[in-house]
Amino acid sequence: MPHIARVFTRPFELALKGTLRWGKSGKLARLEHVLVSVFDDVGNIGTAEAPVRPTIYGETVPSVEAIVRDHLAPGLIGLEVDAIDAQQQVLARTPNNHCAKGALDTALSELWAKGQGSTLFDTERGEKERLVVSYILGIDSLETMLSEAARVYDGGVRVFKVKVGRSATHDAQVLGALQHAF
Repeated sequence: MPHIARVFTRPFELALKGTLRWGKSGKLARLEHVLVSVFDDVGNIGTAEAPVRPTIYGETVPSVEAIVRDHLAPGLIGLEVDAIDAQQQVLARTPNNHCAKGALDTALSELWAKGQGSTLFDTERGEKERLVVSYILGIDSLETMLSEAARVYDGGVRVFKVKVGRSATHDAQVLGALQHAF
């Protein structure tokens, strides 16, 4: 059975088409994520990303990299790829850090699936062939929010998570207009 040989992290950024706004002052102009890769000793790689959101999850790019590198990876290296219980024990030893641990758990699962000659998607998809997706509609002007919703709706999305919280009047207008339009 293959063993976990190395764990690697790499930060990266993704541009957004516009700034996502929510609540009284929350905003996100670009996504900062950390790519987490787990390598076994026979050449397979499992990869996932940790979505860094300091104001939501409390994790930053440096904190994700440090918790993976200094606290989680040392306990995983050398374990068999199919030793799922042992891997989960390593992850459970460190409280919180949910994005870092979630990415590492997903990367480990993909590594295991590849060792089985499959993909993570194929091993986990179950009976459904289609997934319902949602779209986060950030706070903006009524016109901009309706235009963005129409564009995404035309692309097939039918579920919206509408950010609110800056103005009850504006929120009610937006929700009413969205309900009427869609």
